Amino acid sequence: MIVIMVRHGQTDWNHEQRYQGQRDIPLNETGRRQARELALALQHEAIDAIYCSDLIRAKETAQIIARPLALEVIPDPRLREMSFGRWEGRTFSEIYRDYPEQFEEWFRHTSDYTVPGGESVNLLLERFRALMEAISRKHAGTVLLVTHGGVMRSFLYSILGQDPRELWENALEPGTLVKLMINGDDIQILLR
Repeated sequence: MIVIMVRHGQTDWNHEQRYQGQRDIPLNETGRRQARELALALQHEAIDAIYCSDLIRAKETAQIIARPLALEVIPDPRLREMSFGRWEGRTFSEIYRDYPEQFEEWFRHTSDYTVPGGESVNLLLERFRALMEAISRKHAGTVLLVTHGGVMRSFLYSILGQDPRELWENALEPGTLVKLMINGDDIQILLR
């Protein structure tokens, strides 16, 4: 199975460097342009199905991509961004200022630290892997997943065996895509 993972287009909160988490923030004009560019880049792919996070920024990105492919978009909450709890809506500098000890703890123990009122990377990966198993039972061809930066980074770092603290140092910009070949437990990155 080929999996193409796409990060949704830009939102105002991306631009302002605010933690969005599971807040339902729409695309801005830049994000819509990025989605149209992704649609052009993907128009010749033989995509069997498009799944997306049920949050509006991912759904809108997926719908723009799906239009020329004449495919239905299937929303699934397991593709949602990590819940950042009380940090959602705050800028990176505000979080560091207002939650310095929790921020440092999260940075030191990224995989298993639960953000205040939110979830851990391990919980995010658990729900994502459950979705991947369900998708692999339904599809053998190419599947497009429109999701979020935290989901993509978490999954990529888990398959690469890298330190999860690098997750937030190596951002995947809005509108980024990654192409993977998945054969059981064997996962190869084809395009990043």
